[in-house]
Amino acid sequence: LKVKDADEVIIKIVVHTSFNGYKNEAGTQGKDVNDLCENSIQKIRDKTYVNLYNAHKIEYKSLFDRLQFTLNSDFTD
Repeated sequence: LKVKDADEVIIKIVVHTSFNGYKNEAGTQGKDVNDLCENSIQKIRDKTYVNLYNAHKIEYKSLFDRLQFTLNSDFTD
C-alpha cells in the first residue's frame, strides 16, 4: 500500500469467520466469508470514521457499561 500527498487515509477492514455452529465443519459447512465481508464493506463504504466510531460506541455501550469499579483512596498496606 502506497499513499502519496494525502491529507488523510482511512482504511476500512472487515473480518468474518466461516463458523456456522459447533456441529458444522467450517471447511465444508461453513459460511461464505467472502460474501459476508463484501456485504459488510458495502454497508460501511460511504460512512465516515466518526459515523462508524459513534455507531460502534452505541452498539457496545451495554457491554462496556455492565460494571462500575471504584477503588477506595483510603486503602493502606
